[in-house]
Amino acid sequence: MAVAGKWRWWKITNLNDFNKLNVPDLYLSVNLEGIGLTDIVIMRGFNISVLFLGYILTPFLNNRNGFSSDNKVSAYIDETNNLWVGQNESNM
Repeated sequence: MAVAGKWRWWKITNLNDFNKLNVPDLYLSVNLEGIGLTDIVIMRGFNISVLFLGYILTPFLNNRNGFSSDNKVSAYIDETNNLWVGQNESNM
């Protein structure tokens, strides 16, 4: 899948903190620069998923990070278990 365009990324939380809560989901309202107050839901299942701007994204599903099929948004988990969400500014 091509990931062309200019992306803006925001760090949401460290998933180690989410895992310590031992809850199935976590609702967050975060103020994202350039977007404003945004609701984000982190969900636990077989994999971690995130609801961001109306898209459910599952990083590492099929060993890939979670890009929406229309390449507008993405979720990424880095090597220190931080959850990031991104928006493709080329598709806004």
